[in-house]
Amino acid sequence: METIIITLAHLAFLSEKIELEVMSIHSASERFISFIPFLRTLTETETVEAGKGKEKFDVLLTSRPRILA
Repeated sequence: METIIITLAHLAFLSEKIELEVMSIHSASERFISFIPFLRTLTETETVEAGKGKEKFDVLLTSRPRILA
């Protein structure tokens, strides 16, 4: 399981999904993940499922994402 940290978060509310732009701490490649649970606390670690294969990622939340209206 790869650990990624959120460096930029652009939230889009499509149904109940939140799309986050994240950058891996192990590589410079950017990934886009969608997940349903809302981000509850600032430094919480979440496990999310992404992609068609439902890969699991540990996500460390480092700052509160801004909601774009």
